Amino acid sequence: MGRSQDRIDSYYFALDNKLIPCQTAGSLGGLDELFKVHYIFNMSYDNALINFYTFLQTTVSSIDVGKTKESPRVKERFLEILKLFCSALDVKGCVPMPLH
Repeated sequence: MGRSQDRIDSYYFALDNKLIPCQTAGSLGGLDELFKVHYIFNMSYDNALINFYTFLQTTVSSIDVGKTKESPRVKERFLEILKLFCSALDVKGCVPMPLH
């Protein structure tokens, strides 16, 4: 919620038709809380976002690595981003480690 779409200052998620305010500020904090709510309440991810949430779960949070089916395309894109990041930093020896 906010005064306008370009000035959102509070975030909520809906659970059992109730709005629950996020405890952290900002969109990143809201996304983090939304991901954790899925995990804590053992909720299924929305089909449209399943690859994104699975990426957060396995690659970012290291939860159920090897037990969860991951999208090979998402893994490939992530490695591409890491390679770009390494080359942008121009750090010697900066090589992305293979994922799982």
